[in-house]
Amino acid sequence: MFPFEGPIIPYTSPQPAKGTLTHEYIILIVPQINQKTTQQLFNNRNRWLPLSDLSKFQVTNQVIAGNFFKSTYAGK
Repeated sequence: MFPFEGPIIPYTSPQPAKGTLTHEYIILIVPQINQKTTQQLFNNRNRWLPLSDLSKFQVTNQVIAGNFFKSTYAGK
């Protein structure tokens, strides 16, 4: 059922830089098409356009789950 082992896209915790505004994060779970397509879809996560990129790979109507959160500089 799961042909690939390990994380497809490694998790990186939010780390907004000092002096920046609140950052917004979107997490979507979609069916995995294949490893190569998944990497293409998320090559530039910083400038990701969800609807545009998801429609490019024809998974727009296949979102399984999602989450949204905001993060600000923690001062560490």
